[in-house]
Amino acid sequence: MKNVFVVNDDSIQSPGLSVLIKSLKKHNLTIVSTEHIKSWTSKAITVNKYIKLKEKSIANHKAFVIDGFPADCVNIGLNHIIKEKQDLLVSGINIGENATDAWLLSSATVAATIEGAIYGVKGIAFSQQLSDETYDEITKNVRAKQPVIYYEKFFQLSGKVSQVITNYFLVNKLPSEIKIVSVNIPREEKYNGKWVVTRPYHWNYGSLFSKTSKGFIKTGGNFTENKVTQEGTDMWALHNGYISITFYDLPLIPIINKSIIDYLSGLKLL
Repeated sequence: MKNVFVVNDDSIQSPGLSVLIKSLKKHNLTIVSTEHIKSWTSKAITVNKYIKLKEKSIANHKAFVIDGFPADCVNIGLNHIIKEKQDLLVSGINIGENATDAWLLSSATVAATIEGAIYGVKGIAFSQQLSDETYDEITKNVRAKQPVIYYEKFFQLSGKVSQVITNYFLVNKLPSEIKIVSVNIPREEKYNGKWVVTRPYHWNYGSLFSKTSKGFIKTGGNFTENKVTQEGTDMWALHNGYISITFYDLPLIPIINKSIIDYLSGLKLL
């Protein structure tokens, strides 16, 4: 039995979390989730505020609930809750995809795996693409703290995918240079039964805010639906019904080579 650390950014009420737990139930799970939805918070860490820790039950498993960010969940979980070495960290299943470099860098689901990688625990982030209508309906019910068992049906494909990929990585050790894996699952009705290794699609999502009489408020941004033609990118894969698997080393890898040194050759400090 392997030790698997499970974290979620869509709150303890997320149907994606409950499906993930059920999919990985044969392993020794440590579950740490945010109390509330913390999407778009990337790798934020709580400062100048005490973080409260609670215990709840989800999918017949004990879970620790933190009123902070997903990165808080991982940091506190790995340093204060568990003592055993974790074989893998699994984050998700996120409500909505985390494809493209723009969404990836904003994703708290992916950021949880970054926090784990800092501590030497490799991680997988699973994200389920949904229609706009389904996404809005699920997140509305999660925020209202209403029962969400009904919405587990939208995560059946990603539950099976999470189980298969997690088990594969636990049995077949990831290469040393791979620290993080981001898996995006297409909508079930579009799934073509295949997976592909991808790179992140680069794009500019434009303004994320709308101006109102009270100030600016986040309302979204541009979307890539039916606009991505770069084959081999994560969003191209989703649009064409593939499961997208993207591998990463730790982000912000330093670049030091002769061209960089030559570039700075004319720099004169005061």
